[in-house]
Amino acid sequence: MNQVANNLKLIRLKAGLTQSQLAQKLYLSQSAYQRIECGKSSSIALHLENLSAILGVDSSEILFKDGTKKEDQIIKNLYNSIAKMYEELLLEKNNKIKYLESEMTKLIG
Repeated sequence: MNQVANNLKLIRLKAGLTQSQLAQKLYLSQSAYQRIECGKSSSIALHLENLSAILGVDSSEILFKDGTKKEDQIIKNLYNSIAKMYEELLLEKNNKIKYLESEMTKLIG
């Protein structure tokens, strides 16, 4: 089962709906809905807006693993990238300071 299908199942269960009940609300047969929830049908894209409305969640909760909105995930990724760059620059600065200190010691001493 793919992550989107797994998210959909968890959200459906949290909403207290059976596959059959949700299928009815989507005007699908239970077997057609079951294929979507099992990840065997790519038609989830056709039903995403209705699924979100029926289940009372943002579509990002269905699409993303941790339920965060896409924008939140982008911000998190940017933050992690900036933090990594900062650490690399700090290390580079400290290495330059050590190098300059050793050169000064050679000149003076």
